[in-house]
Amino acid sequence: MPQPCYSPLQLGMANLPGIPPDEAIAALRRYRETLIARRDHAQARWDAQKPLPYFVDAMFDHGVTMAEAEAKWIEAFISRLEANDGKD
Repeated sequence: MPQPCYSPLQLGMANLPGIPPDEAIAALRRYRETLIARRDHAQARWDAQKPLPYFVDAMFDHGVTMAEAEAKWIEAFISRLEANDGKD
């Protein structure tokens, strides 16, 4: 059964009201760049090792897919903060 966990991103977002919007946006951009670098690294390792057993392939696929999804979500959230200047 999945266990609840709170990522550093969620903890940071809980503290957004105490951070100036420009600092929050800069931190989110850095986080997004880290996610993209992690995704690219995982994708390169995955590609270099193919073919893989189905379960290992699924592990790489999950990691790459989750990093991509989170990066897209972060980008949309940054756009929202920029449009609203953090006053949503």
